[in-house]
Amino acid sequence: MKKTIVPLLSIALFFTACNGNEQTTSSNKDSTATATVDAAKDWKFGVALWTFHTFSFDQALDKVDSSGLKYIEPNTFHKAGVELKDTLVGKLSPAGIGKLKELIAKKGLTVSSIYLAGDSTLASWIHQFDIAKQLGVAFVTAEPPLNMWDSIDSLAGATICSFCNPIFCFQ
Repeated sequence: MKKTIVPLLSIALFFTACNGNEQTTSSNKDSTATATVDAAKDWKFGVALWTFHTFSFDQALDKVDSSGLKYIEPNTFHKAGVELKDTLVGKLSPAGIGKLKELIAKKGLTVSSIYLAGDSTLASWIHQFDIAKQLGVAFVTAEPPLNMWDSIDSLAGATICSFCNPIFCFQ
């Protein structure tokens, strides 16, 4: 008997909660929808280029451009495309990064963040942060090895702060 009462009580509470005194009118729904749309106008929607990792960089940019999005998060292990000899973004020279920026600008896209894929050396991470600086990003996404967290944290705080970009300053 007790086993039957508990489920019935739960169902009754569910219907009571769902059947509250507040009535949602059509105008309430409309104003909520309008407020949501207005708030979304301030959002900067973008895409991680990893989404198109099976395509070259310029092909990935074409796909983003066709979607109507304007913000991208490239990664340093993406092939840069035929024009740049399919070199990984993380291996490009400053001139190569400049060409990459031209490709991005030609599509009217903005790089607001980058995924850094450094390896187990601090020199690699320094190079990756230099690429982030050259691209002018506001945010960095990374997954450094656990044993390098202090080094990367220190690198981000010291190196990026010297670039005058307080977003990366952990002080």
